Amino acid sequence: MALPPCHMLCQFYVQLPPASNPIQKPKLSCLMYQRSADLGVGIPFNIASYALLTDMICSCYGH
Repeated sequence: MALPPCHMLCQFYVQLPPASNPIQKPKLSCLMYQRSADLGVGIPFNIASYALLTDMICSCYGH
């Protein structure tokens, strides 16, 4: 491989609701590390792709 991939890892973080509000659901955040990207095509596509991935993971767990 000549160059490493532009986006190489993502980290998910779950924020649990406070104990005083048990009705509120946990929140899932995604942090994506990106080495470089095309400004016109790469960045918007990668943001949308990881947003969709985060939404798909949330839907798997019923959130």
